[in-house]
Amino acid sequence: MEFFPTTQEVEFDDRILIFRVQALPPKPWPKRVAGVPCYLTEDPNDDGPAIPYEYRSRSRIDLSKYLDLRDNNDSLDAI
Repeated sequence: MEFFPTTQEVEFDDRILIFRVQALPPKPWPKRVAGVPCYLTEDPNDDGPAIPYEYRSRSRIDLSKYLDLRDNNDSLDAI
């Protein structure tokens, strides 16, 4: 099901629906879909609007897929 003609991906991050599209549709855009705030973007790396600092409830931690610290206590200082 496509809400917008060029929809590539739809993501929900517990607060907002993010529609990743090839080309933005003509305005006006909906502010909500099924009662949930939505955000449209052409950028595949756009994670949507930032949450104000006082409302942030979770952290994002990115680790290298090549980092292997199993059974290597000397590497713990690298974290």
